[in-house]
Amino acid sequence: MGASRLTKNNFLNYAWGSRSFSTPSQPADVYFGLSTTAMTDISNLSAAVTVMSYTGKVVTLTATNTYAVGDSVVVAGVNTGFTVTNIDGTWVCQTGTNATTIVFTVTSQPVGTTPQTISVGTVKGGLVTEPSGGSYARTAAYSNDGSPLQWTVSSGGNLSNTEAVSFPKSTASWGTIQSIFVADSGTTAAGNVLWFTNLRPAIAVPNNTTVTFDANSIIFGM
Repeated sequence: MGASRLTKNNFLNYAWGSRSFSTPSQPADVYFGLSTTAMTDISNLSAAVTVMSYTGKVVTLTATNTYAVGDSVVVAGVNTGFTVTNIDGTWVCQTGTNATTIVFTVTSQPVGTTPQTISVGTVKGGLVTEPSGGSYARTAAYSNDGSPLQWTVSSGGNLSNTEAVSFPKSTASWGTIQSIFVADSGTTAAGNVLWFTNLRPAIAVPNNTTVTFDANSIIFGM
């Protein structure tokens, strides 16, 4: 699922439409989710690849970019453009990634000439990587099924949760949670991301753990 980050107002407009935020009423269905990779604002972000090389399964692409170590990226068009295998896919940026270089490790050994120089292929960021299994599920920010999460508007115009936001108790490790996001679907890996923020620090979620964000800890600026 791509995470084309929208502004906070996009989330608010989706959830409450044109209604006044002074007394928030029931919005459209919106859901909180968690990502094990840091998410990137990709509103206008697509990096063009000019050089490809690999050593073992570690791939290095030359591309002007704004990614950082830990960001999830989607590589496309490199396999065909460079006549190489196993490089297209979704990967996590690792040490060595900087403003002109993207470094990641693939799962299968690439085959083809290395290095190669040609302007072909793209790298895009912001992919949501949700926990797999372990009873992970998105949780309703406010669902039309009648189970509300209350919101309040501060004197400064910010919208915040007046109740805690909790996810199901894990029945296996969910890994390390890097981001929390809001989507327009309650189904894992589905829908559109309306808002996200990366967590500092990240949260390790072992088995038998309930992830909870306290009341007034999630704030949408107006």
